[in-house]
Amino acid sequence: MMAWLMFSSGSRPEYLQNISTFIAVPSEGELQVRYRRKHVSDQFNDAYDTRELVGATAYLSYLDNRKKGAASRFVPTREARITEVLLMGEVYVIRLTAGRYFRHEDGKNPEDALRQVVPPADLPRWVPKGLLDHKLTGFWATKLSAKIDGSYLVEHDPVGGTHLGGFQNTATALSDRSDFRDEARRMFFNVIDVREEKSGASILGYPPLSVRTNQPYRLTIFHFYKESETHTDWKPFWLAVTSEVSDLQFSTPTVIEIASPYDIKEVHFSLPRFSEAPKIGLNIRLSTDVEGKALVSRTRVVVDTESPALVARVLIIAAALTAAQCVLIARSGWDPIQFIATVAVSIVVGLASVFKLPVRP
Repeated sequence: MMAWLMFSSGSRPEYLQNISTFIAVPSEGELQVRYRRKHVSDQFNDAYDTRELVGATAYLSYLDNRKKGAASRFVPTREARITEVLLMGEVYVIRLTAGRYFRHEDGKNPEDALRQVVPPADLPRWVPKGLLDHKLTGFWATKLSAKIDGSYLVEHDPVGGTHLGGFQNTATALSDRSDFRDEARRMFFNVIDVREEKSGASILGYPPLSVRTNQPYRLTIFHFYKESETHTDWKPFWLAVTSEVSDLQFSTPTVIEIASPYDIKEVHFSLPRFSEAPKIGLNIRLSTDVEGKALVSRTRVVVDTESPALVARVLIIAAALTAAQCVLIARSGWDPIQFIATVAVSIVVGLASVFKLPVRP
């Protein structure tokens, strides 16, 4: 299977938000990048034409290239899997799901490792243009000759949080780059897990579980900020969590002040009744103001909901099994009419309870 190196720069606030999102989402979280067709390699265009891109591995990286004439450097941020590629005129829209994090520790330098498997001429870089100017050449999406060694990567761990070392070291590596030297840009967050309170089961684990009705859940977020050596006065950040459907109810505040460089924040919620939506999107926004206008980064977490149709099928199967038992009971001489009537009433009441329908005595 092919592997690709894909870049995002800091030339626009939206691009910086994308880079922060790369390390914010949990495993299988949704990601997206966009490139003009002329800015990707010929191999990428060919792979699109032959439908070989979906399922391929991509290594998403921040490109530090803002200073004309200087050597371009990059920070690998996240491994991902390509799930869909759309060509909209001359623009590719590439959708991915997040995979492992990069390790920038213990002598590991993933930038060097990736440079060994990419043609140097394909990397974005400045070249002279006339006597006094430079132009940017190279590709924003280019094919690798091989995947890098797995020792440079770490899996998302919703239970033990062992991936947070990779997350923090990637955030630190980004904070040292020119586009992230602004105080507001050095705050990053990571969605660790969505967990069922009573059982402790992880919704984001494998296989993923569905959010059930009338059960309390906990969304856990870790935030990290590389402090400045100048020890400037702390200015708070704000995390805001919203649901894309009105069925979800929050039992704790959904706008949380961040008053320290690193900590865990939790938001508790439940689903009082069945939702018609098969999935619920939780939008998480990091801002420097409580109103959320000065956006730093954002991400979206999608959870499955329990299907009413599935519950109905379960009840139908249960009723069929009950009917079969009635036949056996009838053969033994017991009057089945009263038993069937009792079962029927129980099923009606059960369905009414499941679907929150009013029932008269």
